[in-house]
Amino acid sequence: MAIIASDTISTLVGASIFAQAGKDDASLNCLGGFFFLVSAHRLKRTARQA
Repeated sequence: MAIIASDTISTLVGASIFAQAGKDDASLNCLGGFFFLVSAHRLKRTARQA
């Protein structure tokens, strides 16, 4: 269940960043960026253990 929630949040954050990329006043959501970095770190750590 946690993986589904994580993937859903990642998809929403990614879609938000993609939607703002074309705007003149684009800004990244700090929470989304932080979440992405934490997720990437955890995935990298998990891949090393496998």
